[in-house]
Amino acid sequence: MTEDMTVADISATETASQTSPSSPDQGEAPGKAGGWTDGLEEPVRAFVSAKGWRDAGAMVESYRHLERKMGERAGIQLPGDDADEAAWDGFYRAAGRPDAPTGYEFSMPEGLPEDFAYSSEMADLMRGWAHDAGLNARQAQKLHDAYVGHIGQWTRSYKSDQERSRTAAETELKAEWGGAYKRNAELAGRAMDAFGGAPLKDALKAMGLKGDPRLMRAFARAGELIAEDGMIGDGGGKAAGKLGARAEIERLSGDTDFLGRLTDRDKPGHADAVRRWSDLHARAFDGE
Repeated sequence: MTEDMTVADISATETASQTSPSSPDQGEAPGKAGGWTDGLEEPVRAFVSAKGWRDAGAMVESYRHLERKMGERAGIQLPGDDADEAAWDGFYRAAGRPDAPTGYEFSMPEGLPEDFAYSSEMADLMRGWAHDAGLNARQAQKLHDAYVGHIGQWTRSYKSDQERSRTAAETELKAEWGGAYKRNAELAGRAMDAFGGAPLKDALKAMGLKGDPRLMRAFARAGELIAEDGMIGDGGGKAAGKLGARAEIERLSGDTDFLGRLTDRDKPGHADAVRRWSDLHARAFDGE
């Protein structure tokens, strides 16, 4: 019970008490000898007198009026532990929950990374959570902002960690390779192009392994072996040597543009693609 609520109801109950009928045996004024308050202590009798309650019925009616006013102020009542889904749905509706998850409209919180990957799928997920929890629009927005803000902070921290790792890896390899750093880095890049190309690089980046010293050493060595075997890049992907030719065949097998020219006689460059494909296979499997 709140203090302001009690004060508001006091004035209301005074009016009610004045109109409440007195019972024949309890109609004497409070404080009068032989009255209904004789058995009460003096402070209580003084309180009753100040309220103007002429009898016990007036006091009870005043209390009932107070309860009604409190119920009006409370508005909606929390369902009990044994309440069914219908009762909870009614409570959520009265508290402002929209009829369906689509009733929530989210605005983006401030301070997110510029490239934050916010999607409609994420928004729909949040709407479903909010509706299941019975949240109104304001509560749902706060939940949305807290969740999205957390993901944004995690993304920012992850990228910061990745940049620190990349810098540390580069420093380590430069100290290890010295003047050969640039050459070894180029050899590693060529090996990645030969054995996986862009998909491989993207996968390593997604896993946080792009530039990892262990992989860079391995790819640099692979690039050196390819070079020793005779693979010479001329900008057109031409290759010599078995290892280099097989790596180029593997790369072209995932090149949809090349495969289109190779298999479609009507496409420009078809004859060149066929010659290149045949030459690579001849080099890759020479003597086998």
